[in-house]
Amino acid sequence: MPVIYDFAYSSKIIDNLTTFFNVNFKLVRAIYFDKTSEANWSVAWHQDKTIAVKEKVNIPGFEPWSIK
Repeated sequence: MPVIYDFAYSSKIIDNLTTFFNVNFKLVRAIYFDKTSEANWSVAWHQDKTIAVKEKVNIPGFEPWSIK
């Protein structure tokens, strides 16, 4: 969706994250759920703590591995 793309790549978002964390940020994945009244389910607020990587490297504190 263009509106999501525009928001995710807006300089306001990227600049604030870069300033706050003092590192450069880049969007790597977004998941959009098209929840209609015919196909709806309840999802409580939550934060997925996964990262996309090119290859598996075992680093303490970054586990378990999953395939999405």
